[in-house]
Amino acid sequence: MKKGYITTLVLMLVSVIATIVFLSILPETVPLRFDLQGSITHFGSKFGYLLVPLFQVLLGSILLIVAKNARGHEKKWLIGAIVTVSLITAALLAILLRITFLELLGI
Repeated sequence: MKKGYITTLVLMLVSVIATIVFLSILPETVPLRFDLQGSITHFGSKFGYLLVPLFQVLLGSILLIVAKNARGHEKKWLIGAIVTVSLITAALLAILLRITFLELLGI
């Protein structure tokens, strides 16, 4: 059980740190929305990227509190769900930042 808690906390921390590092590199205006073909449809402030790790930390914290009060099989299931949510949001953040850098570099 502790392994799941630690994994979740590490993923949340890495996402927040990575976002802060990338925010220092990004220009003030960045692409925020893309269509299905990958074309930029909306530009905005680079601080819009803070929403992804904020969502991850908020949802992960709520689920960790719920899991702490759960019992037996429910607890195992919740820990698995928490780790899954953390992995998905970290992956989405990585994809978003990669697309942004490729667009900004013109690749």
